Amino acid sequence: MKNLSRPNTATPLVACAIAALLAACDPAPRAPAASGPAQPGTPQYIEAILAKVAQKELDRGLASLSVAVVKDGEVVFAEGYGYANVAQRAEATPGTYYVAASTLKPVTSTALLTLIDQGKCSLDDPVNDHLGDSAVRDDPPNSVTIRHILDHTSGLSDEHGWGMSPVVSVWDPHRTGLIPLEELAAGMATANPAGAAWRYNNSAYALAGLLIEKISGMPYEQYVVENVFRPAGIDNGHPMFPSMEIVERLAVPYAIAEGERTPLDFYFDALYPAGLAHVTPSQMAEFLWVHLNRGEAGGNRILSNELVEAAHAPNREKYGLGWWIYEDDQGHTRINHGGTWHGYVTTMTGDKDNGIAVYAATNTGPTQGSYRLAEAALRLTRGEAVSLEDRRPVEVDPAILKRYEGTYLDSMLDMDLRIEAFENGLKSIVERPESLQGYTLEYLPASQTDFFNENMGSELHFRVDEAGETTGYRQTQHGWIDYGIREKVGD
Repeated sequence: MKNLSRPNTATPLVACAIAALLAACDPAPRAPAASGPAQPGTPQYIEAILAKVAQKELDRGLASLSVAVVKDGEVVFAEGYGYANVAQRAEATPGTYYVAASTLKPVTSTALLTLIDQGKCSLDDPVNDHLGDSAVRDDPPNSVTIRHILDHTSGLSDEHGWGMSPVVSVWDPHRTGLIPLEELAAGMATANPAGAAWRYNNSAYALAGLLIEKISGMPYEQYVVENVFRPAGIDNGHPMFPSMEIVERLAVPYAIAEGERTPLDFYFDALYPAGLAHVTPSQMAEFLWVHLNRGEAGGNRILSNELVEAAHAPNREKYGLGWWIYEDDQGHTRINHGGTWHGYVTTMTGDKDNGIAVYAATNTGPTQGSYRLAEAALRLTRGEAVSLEDRRPVEVDPAILKRYEGTYLDSMLDMDLRIEAFENGLKSIVERPESLQGYTLEYLPASQTDFFNENMGSELHFRVDEAGETTGYRQTQHGWIDYGIREKVGD
């Protein structure tokens, strides 16, 4: 496992690309279990089942998890499990802070949309209308708009988003060595025509943060606090530059690989509007409620209903303006975002039809344990049952596994991946880009053509032509994220 000290701010996709299977290590405190029988849908039942879900994730080796549920504007459940600091045996609580990672993107998008509500810009303004000397080098000129930035269709380069940007200690008050947002923006250029394709872009959301500063005349953090967090009733005045109160309650980040869990440094990145905020699950669930409640919270109008609906209208790849939007298996409209950053893995998911907002976080990665905990919390709040069983692999002829070996191109993310067979499964190994080179994820067979990784919730679905030759595979995650076809380009 390479470069564990520096994973990038990312979606579940990058978490898949860089992940290795988790293994159990130092014991964490047992998740508290509710006593006595309880009926499905009751708070006691929800508490008991979530404790079991959390314990299963702790048994995989996670140091801690925390989750919060907001329904109809009220925090109805908040709990922490495991250790926020393993060495000190400091238990996670509902007040434990985590790094938001890419779940901050909907916050950044919302902040920029509030400036549209104020009449200071529009979604279809060229970004260079507002950047001055920090203009991006788009081709043709002025082709990249604010909408393109927020829905990941800008076509701009994203070298920094793939782990090429320097990081500094979060405790450095001067952020010495960080690339200023202005310099980062001026270095961005067209890689693909604006609007032509969807490609997740962390640098574009750093650019969104700079746009907020240029248009509002305020620092990014201050604008978010005064125009999004505070009106929503969120008590966090220093999410990017944490106060001592936050520092004392911040979960230590850990990396886990090959059975070993390692504490990591607290890092800060130049792309901080794309994912670096220090938050509690309850605070982020309260933010999510703003979007479920048509832009209002606590009697305050944060965003117009028109722009809320625009944010929730998918363009490509089920992505809108800072959100994935999809219909779940029960027919409910969901808005969702996940994140991964330097040991922290987060999930924010909301049910628009039932007014349920859930946020979950862990301080150990790679994993999708926070997704499973959030999904369980939402479904239990809806009164549904939640399975605690893992999927079981089937046996596949080794000759069939061998035919899937080769090099595959992910054109969406411009990545090369190598598939190799092992025992009764397949390994996916990143060959390019260099910053992710060597990251490996193992898959077990669900059938002769379909393979899954239980921990990451991802699947590979191979395509075979009439001659029996493998032509490529489709990767999905959690049953609703579709990362498209990876074409086979070599043996």
